[in-house]
Formats: sequence, structure tokens, C-alpha cells
Amino acid sequence: MKKLFIIIAMCGVLCTLMNSCKNRQSGQMIASGETGDCRWEVRKCIEGIYTLYIKGSGEMGDGEPDERGRIFDNKHPWDEFKDSITVVNIGKGVTSIRGITGLSNLRKLTNIFVERGNTEFSSCSEGVLFNNDKTVFVLLFCPKGKTGSYTIPNGVMGIGAYAFSASKLTDITIPNSVKIIGEHAFAFSSLTSLTIPDGVEEIGEGVVAFCHDLTSINIGNGITCIARGTFGGAENITSVTIGRNVRCIESGAFVDSWRCHQPSKLGRVEVPNHTDVTICAFPRSTMVFRRNGDFVGGGGSERGFRTCRCDNWNW
Repeated sequence: MKKLFIIIAMCGVLCTLMNSCKNRQSGQMIASGETGDCRWEVRKCIEGIYTLYIKGSGEMGDGEPDERGRIFDNKHPWDEFKDSITVVNIGKGVTSIRGITGLSNLRKLTNIFVERGNTEFSSCSEGVLFNNDKTVFVLLFCPKGKTGSYTIPNGVMGIGAYAFSASKLTDITIPNSVKIIGEHAFAFSSLTSLTIPDGVEEIGEGVVAFCHDLTSINIGNGITCIARGTFGGAENITSVTIGRNVRCIESGAFVDSWRCHQPSKLGRVEVPNHTDVTICAFPRSTMVFRRNGDFVGGGGSERGFRTCRCDNWNW
């Protein structure tokens, strides 16, 4: 479990990415250069269809920080082709891909291909990136250009941080084999509903933050604590089902911390009888009840709420 947690935590700075120009390099060379220990090339296979190749041995570079020095907004040398690259090919010698926006900014990317022989990464037939450790199998990154629905393969034990962030997918099915979901895994995505199965034991902060199309959430029985910001900013949620083993719901778990006072479409929530609910865990207009029918209070008021044992957020 400790090994799985370490891999999930690393996913915020790891990423990679199958298809049209697969095992061979083809097409017209458009641009190339160095990135860390690796070399990158952009090739045009057909008009308007570009493939990014990352090859060599070792680690990919972090890219250049933006003017504010923010890591998440690092600039990469292929950024000028971000609206044209649809395929990324990862060479067998690439051992680390850092700087998540280097690939997540590729808005039309639909497929990732990892060459055979790569010991760190793998890709599936649907062009999604995974690690190459089947004992702790983790989904690292889903291309931003994918639409519709996607079923995560059974046997996957973790979903990496930012793996589906800003994804256009509207429906994602999570298997019961998943134990950990990394922070911001689905943040800013187009999900309309999300079911977290009973096998999941931990969900990271901001897991569906600012998913404006999200209307319903089903939280499984494996979750014991819902952290601050987990569902914050998803203001169109109308239905929440909370698992029976949730013992603590932290401040701001279901609300953007600065908008606790604003009206919400989430009118009523039922929590287990033993659950500690902190101030501003829910929007102020949400009425919180226990399963036995007892009224806890409005989401943002102090009436009926207690200090959560796992809450470290100072209001």
C-alpha cells in the first residue's frame, strides 16, 4: 500500500503518452530538439495530423517555468503544436516524464503509444498511459482529446494525480480494484456523474474540483474521510450519496472555500449517524441530516456541527 501511495503521489509530476505513427517514425519532420536526457521530434503524418516523438535514454526535461515560476505552467518546446498533435510516441529508453503540462496541454491528443521494451511505462489499446509495474498498476494519464465514456481496466490499483484533469470524457467507470485516487484526478473535467466504488480507500484533495457539469456523486463504503476541497467548485451537484464508513467530512469538502455562503443546487444531504461534519463542509443553503432523520444544520452554519478529528483547515 505504501508503494502504491508513492506512485500516486509522483503522478503529479509524471506523464506520458499510441496510434497512427506507431512503431516507426514517419511523416515530415517539422521541429526537433532536446528535453532533459531525451530528444523530441514533431512530425506531420498527414495534413493537420502531428505526432510528438520523445526518445533517447533517461528523463524528459521539466520545461521552462512561466514568468511567475509556476511548475504547473511550465513551457515546453513543442507548445506551438499543441492544437495539432494527436499522437505521442514514447521511446523504450525514456525512464521519466516530468512536467505534467508538457502533455496535458495537448488539447487534441487522443492516443499514447509506448514502445515495447520500456520498463517504466505502458499503454493500452485505447491509447491511455499506465506505469509498467503490474504489481502496483497505476493509470497515469488519459489524453485530453478523448470524448464520450471510458472504462478503466480491472486490475488497475491507482489513478494518478491529474490523470483525467480537464478531460472531455463525460463518463468514467472505476473498477473495484482501484484503491487510491490521486489529487485533482478528475478536476475541471466534463464528467456528469461519478461513482467511487467500495474498493477505493483514499481520494485526494480536489478530486472533482470545479467539474461544472457534474450533477451526482456516489461515494463508496471504503472512504473514511472526505478532505477539504474534494468536491469544491462543482456547483451543479444535485445528488450526493455518502458511504456508511465516512467518519469525517472536512470544511470545504463540498464547496469552494470562498463561496460557502452562496446558494447551492444541493438541497439536502444525508450523512451516517456517526459522521463528524465540520463548519462549511457543505454550501450554506444545503440542509444536512443524519440517516436516523436528525437535522444537523445548514451547511455553512455552526449549529449542530463539530470539529472534525482529521480537519487541519483553520477558518
